[in-house]
Amino acid sequence: MYTCSFHHGTECVPVHNRREISAKEAHIDEEGIHFSWIDEDISDAYERIFGEALKEYNEKQKRNDRKIKSYLKNVRENPKLNAVYECIIQVGNEDNYPDEKLCRKILKKYLDEFREKNTSLEVIGAYYHADELGAPHLHLDYVPVSVGKERGLKLKNNLTEALKTLGYETKFKDILDENGDPKINQKTEKPYKTLYSAQMQFQENERNRLKEICETYELKIENPKRPPEEYSSSKQLREARNQRLENNAKSEKLEKLEKDLLEKKEKLEITAEVQEIKEKNLKEKESYFSDLDKITDKIREEVSSHQWPQKEKDFFPDFKNLKTFENPESLREKIKPGFGEKSNIYAYRVAESLYSWVKSQISVFQKTFNSLKTDLFDTKYALAKEKEKNQELTRKLNLYDYRNKTPEKLKEVIKEKERKEQKQFLMKNKGVDYDR
Repeated sequence: MYTCSFHHGTECVPVHNRREISAKEAHIDEEGIHFSWIDEDISDAYERIFGEALKEYNEKQKRNDRKIKSYLKNVRENPKLNAVYECIIQVGNEDNYPDEKLCRKILKKYLDEFREKNTSLEVIGAYYHADELGAPHLHLDYVPVSVGKERGLKLKNNLTEALKTLGYETKFKDILDENGDPKINQKTEKPYKTLYSAQMQFQENERNRLKEICETYELKIENPKRPPEEYSSSKQLREARNQRLENNAKSEKLEKLEKDLLEKKEKLEITAEVQEIKEKNLKEKESYFSDLDKITDKIREEVSSHQWPQKEKDFFPDFKNLKTFENPESLREKIKPGFGEKSNIYAYRVAESLYSWVKSQISVFQKTFNSLKTDLFDTKYALAKEKEKNQELTRKLNLYDYRNKTPEKLKEVIKEKERKEQKQFLMKNKGVDYDR
């Protein structure tokens, strides 16, 4: 004896269905069985289902602001619509369910029949999960498709109309007593009624269809109406299970933290050893460079006492006249001829240093120029927008002024306007002979 369930909702989690984050969910066995029987990206699905209708609608629009760029975005921004709906179908419960292979056959057959009989519910995802706690189950994602009215898209996302196409319409039905007879209101002598929505009818029908498929595989299905206290205990069991899963997840997280701490400790010990070696090498290098500095000082003394020939002296620029340099003495030190350096090489180095300096100065000027150019453009744009606002305000004020005038005043305004137009016409055509 087993139960079967059909849950219909609007919450769809593709990453969970595709097992993209299975390692992060404690209740999922990474070695377990799961299949993606249908897996279509929602953007591709909307293009396939509504693409032609959207193109036809946009071609009829004369104004660009009435065209729909993305129907999927349009649906997501509408609080009354859902881009995709999800059904969860299951045979058995957490404690009692059939063999996994048999469950797989039943749910695959159910999927095929669902697609065949529910033609206005376009299935874009079907995911079989047998790797979680409890019975194997099927996540079925679909988009409701209805024929639009004269205005708007030829095809639309509308669950109510899609279910209506399948014969499900919201209605009221009699409330029955224990004997299966309608309960009668003693005052009105009419039976009590309860709302029986299209979605409730759809769910009940699909649950019965699942039951019929199970029975073809010789499974006995019974879905008893349990009293409230049993639902309460079931809820407590679910909460206890979720708490257990949460505790397991925390335990795994703590183990991972401990492991990370040990790794960090080992890395710190290695880092300390490396730091010791680096300090030792640094001291050796400091000693080495200290010796180099002494040798360099001796070379500088020899260079400063060197007598330069007249032909090499001619290549020295007159730094006193280079007023553009912030610190001529520092530049002179930078481009001072090296010991034994040839004249042509020194001249090239001087030119290269001057070119680099000029280039850096121009770069500063270019940045300032670009900044001023941007500010000028922003100012012009702001003025243009302000002018446009003023024109719109003037138009609205004129219109408001006309609305506040009485019919007699409006007649006077019209006559005055006609007189001005006649006067302008006569002035423009002055001297024209109309008898010719």
